[in-house]
Amino acid sequence: MPARTIRVPATVTYGGCLLLAVATGIPAVLAPHYGYGPRLPLALAFTLFTPGYLLVCATFPTEESLGHLARISMSLATSFPLIIVLTILLHLTPFARSGQAQLLATDALVMLLVIAATLRQRGSTAAPLTYALSLRASALRRDPFILAALALVVVMAGAALDAWRNARSEQATSFSLAMGETAANPIRADYVILEVQSRERSAHTFYIDVTWRGNTIGASAPFALQPGQTQQVSIKATPPPGNGPVPIDVTLMKDGADRPYRQLHIWMRTIPFRAPE
Repeated sequence: MPARTIRVPATVTYGGCLLLAVATGIPAVLAPHYGYGPRLPLALAFTLFTPGYLLVCATFPTEESLGHLARISMSLATSFPLIIVLTILLHLTPFARSGQAQLLATDALVMLLVIAATLRQRGSTAAPLTYALSLRASALRRDPFILAALALVVVMAGAALDAWRNARSEQATSFSLAMGETAANPIRADYVILEVQSRERSAHTFYIDVTWRGNTIGASAPFALQPGQTQQVSIKATPPPGNGPVPIDVTLMKDGADRPYRQLHIWMRTIPFRAPE
């Protein structure tokens, strides 16, 4: 019995790009604190491959102009500058920079590229771009696109397993210096601003301790965080002695435990900041 061959038109791959955008975008917008592990392979495939692939298909709509393997390789190389340019343009807009804004801007770019690639396909007089997939077992084992798809499945399965293990771990809360418009300079001699984002499975109570050489120079009041909630905490501190920056330790404590839950080692000014007259 002759081996069957399936011919996949390019427009089907464009639809797959849109499905990938939906699979990556909806969880990130609706549940940004959930499932980082399983979403990571999808996000990488979407961001680092999809925009470049669509741009290449819009530029070279026929297989005679560019082969499939060269098309895939150029897609990876083209996505990087596209994302960089998109980030720069987003920075120039009045919208606040965030992961969700970047994702929505990338989704809009992908939609425009899908329309452009589809119009180029329909407007081409040459044979439409298709991919022939042989169903013979020996051909499937050698097919580079099948191997790449299997590798992506393995990576996604590993990421999902890692996310499941992390979900069972207690190490699930981020602790960092606060950044953004509300904390342009989070470290000064008389205060420090920290940001705590809870990724726990239930509500917990935290407090922050600021020490210099084992001596407490500042502390926060206890505060509670729900799963997925973020809070910026400003802590007044006694300036440590000295004439220049000195290292201090900032410790996040959880539920009244004696052991540090998170710890930062930062440098603090010893001279209080005074605005110029």
